[in-house]
Amino acid sequence: MRSSSSLKVCFLAGTLGRGGAERQLSHMLRSLIGAGVETRVICLTKGEPFEHEIKALGVDTSWVGESPYRPFRLRHIIKELRREPAHILQSTHFYTNLYAGVAARAVGIKDIGAVRSNLSSELKCNGLMGWGHFYFPRHLITNSNLARLRAIKLGISSRRIDFVPNAVEQTGERKVANEKQKPICILFAGRLTSEKRPDRFLRVVSRTMQACSEKHVKAVIAGDGPLKPRLKELAQTLGLSPDKLEFLGELADINSAYQKADILMLTSDWEGTPNVLLEAMSYGLPVIATRVGGVPEIVDAGRGFVAEPADESGLVAAAIRLIGDADLRKSFGERGREYVSESHSIQALGKRLISTYERVLAG
Repeated sequence: MRSSSSLKVCFLAGTLGRGGAERQLSHMLRSLIGAGVETRVICLTKGEPFEHEIKALGVDTSWVGESPYRPFRLRHIIKELRREPAHILQSTHFYTNLYAGVAARAVGIKDIGAVRSNLSSELKCNGLMGWGHFYFPRHLITNSNLARLRAIKLGISSRRIDFVPNAVEQTGERKVANEKQKPICILFAGRLTSEKRPDRFLRVVSRTMQACSEKHVKAVIAGDGPLKPRLKELAQTLGLSPDKLEFLGELADINSAYQKADILMLTSDWEGTPNVLLEAMSYGLPVIATRVGGVPEIVDAGRGFVAEPADESGLVAAAIRLIGDADLRKSFGERGREYVSESHSIQALGKRLISTYERVLAG
């Protein structure tokens, strides 16, 4: 078996903008570099935030998106792989799986596709092409066990798909301010898009504030996206004035938002393994989340609350309970931080990836 120090892995990314898959790519690169694996990145876009972060790691990044036409992009990917050969071409996004599968076969190397959410949503969003992105790769990596089980039910052999949980950087202890001197802050962090349901977050925090009128509660949204104008209109309709709700926009460093928050709320309709939950828990934040994707595996008893996506009353009840119980917030936060440290470290990510690579190359 080839040693990790002689292994070359090329990643194919659809974008390097600010997002969960892109952040995980950065973590994967760091973990593999630490293990002595030679890495590089081919991307369909250029000049985005994570490109600069990846280049700062010393990783070569090539742009292959000059043409909007898929055959020309594919030809450019193949050309890049022939210019600098690799043992494995690994797709970072579901919608780049076909590129990776075809290009890898063309140059005679192994390919790995990505399932970054719950699989059902990815198949739905990609139409007929989605089935190609799903079935064509010779191996798949998913970041939620739910997606892995769904793939197996759809005919993928269990030997062809691995569950590799997301990783997060371990942080220092969050500094908790005197609650008498600050409002209790409920944080939403993520893209303002339909699947993340920031509208649900606004309705839930509005009802929570009404029920906890004797408490000083504030909501914060960290992130940007196409729904922002409509969300601001909804906030006005719900009576969420700027002193009750703050839009931070897209943050270059989300850590500052975690530091100032007291509760993290995730209101998505679908997810894989949400980075935002793991990051918040690494800061010792108690979490409230919808029961989607890999969330139940993360937010187990004693680390937070989960509710069905349509159960806004359940989300409100969880928020009310955490707002009224500082000891419970502390207990959830400590257990969550310990869980992330044990199960979602960058070092563990590298070991899981190399184990997958060894089996793919041996197959």
